[in-house]
Amino acid sequence: MKKEKEPVEWDDLPEWAKLLLCCVLGIIGVVVCVLMIVGPIALAVTLKAIWPLLLWSIPVGVGVGITMYFGA
Repeated sequence: MKKEKEPVEWDDLPEWAKLLLCCVLGIIGVVVCVLMIVGPIALAVTLKAIWPLLLWSIPVGVGVGITMYFGA
């Protein structure tokens, strides 16, 4: 019978593993953010249509508006 492995806790990881994990997640986060910003603009230019920009600008505008409303 196989012995079940215990899950690894964050506090049990060595410091280098925590740093490596945070760096990888940060890089992935930055790439996703850049693609979310540049992707709809590039799609609108290549398709010569406005709908990709609308799909992008409406949620961003709502997010900015909510942030301004609650932040101010």
